[in-house]
Amino acid sequence: MSTRVNLGRVPAIGVGLVVVMLLVSAYGAVVIPNDAPVAIHWGVNGQADGYVAKWPALLLLPATGIVLLGIFLLVPRVEPRQEHLARSAPAYRATTLAPLALIAVLQVLVVAYAVGVRFDMAAAVSAGVGVVFIVIGNYVGKTQSMFLFGVRTPWTLSSERAWALTNRLTGRLLVLLGIAIEVVILLGARGTVLVSVLLGGVALVAVGSTVYSYLVWRADPTRSQREEGNPR
Repeated sequence: MSTRVNLGRVPAIGVGLVVVMLLVSAYGAVVIPNDAPVAIHWGVNGQADGYVAKWPALLLLPATGIVLLGIFLLVPRVEPRQEHLARSAPAYRATTLAPLALIAVLQVLVVAYAVGVRFDMAAAVSAGVGVVFIVIGNYVGKTQSMFLFGVRTPWTLSSERAWALTNRLTGRLLVLLGIAIEVVILLGARGTVLVSVLLGGVALVAVGSTVYSYLVWRADPTRSQREEGNPR
């Protein structure tokens, strides 16, 4: 008998965030002229360099939010390791809401920019991403192995030790990366420096976690038992 995953208020809060995005879009629909192009892409210098028509711009992020919320609500129904996901419910809830909240903030920024408010979008988005990294990093190390959530490599999925240590390391690295991004922004770094810290940090975390998961798996004396027995 599978264990029910406690999503708490995630569905209600998620729907609320989508509603906020749609309300912001409705405001934009009223104040933005129909023939006005709306910026949806900014260069490393924070200046807009990509535009689309009004309605696609206003509906893109709410549609993305709806799709993400649907995926987050679907995962508990199809995850094979239900008990592990249930025990990781607080982490799953946090990492469900953090990206949705970021998308809602981005929707506000897009509409604000479209109505004439000027700011460095690259710095604003990077700051939001940094907060998301800090939130996710604080939780990912408290998860148990599963197929659809957490740091999943062939080695973490076949070794509980590799899963625990890799996700713990990844969580700490994400927190450090998030803090580094915020510090760089506060120090006034912009443009290529800021984007390099963000993208370079993500690459280092991804590569480092993958390599580390293999090393821990290789040193795990119980992995052969897991490979031959129950995948849980």
